[in-house]
Amino acid sequence: MKTLPELVAEFSTDISPADIVANLNSKTEKITNTDRVNLSKLEEIIGHADLGKAIGIISTLASNDPYLSLQVQSLAISGWNFADGRIQGFVDKLVSGGAMTPELGKKIKEIGVKAASPAEVNGLPVVTLESVIAIRSENLKTSLKAIASGKYNECVTRIDSGELTDEESILAFLGA
Repeated sequence: MKTLPELVAEFSTDISPADIVANLNSKTEKITNTDRVNLSKLEEIIGHADLGKAIGIISTLASNDPYLSLQVQSLAISGWNFADGRIQGFVDKLVSGGAMTPELGKKIKEIGVKAASPAEVNGLPVVTLESVIAIRSENLKTSLKAIASGKYNECVTRIDSGELTDEESILAFLGA
């Protein structure tokens, strides 16, 4: 996982802080949860009413399909990995066939795979403009200190080597 300063540093200085905030908060990535979720956990996540609807739909379909019937039993006993492509596809089929609302399908699919921002993927809260400006300001200070330190060290080296021998040549070297 990256820190917010590390994420901000990945952007060119030509990109505005507002654009960085928009990018880091946009839902362009995915968070996958491969934990098995059983009926009781599913009820916690989607609520009792939606669980009842989903189970009713799946049970009706399972009554004519022995394999699906076994899958329903496994949901009750050991749970499902909702990130599994087969489960995701099954939910898509239920939605496209009109057996499940798109809202409920989305809610169930997000148990396994959820759209997330780069900030969320890295365990960070929503990124604010103020935080990006503060990080950029600190980065600029650090860069300027490094430049000044480098110039100072080079000046000392030239003095020690005898290349700069008087105040006038030192001031000229420093650009003063």
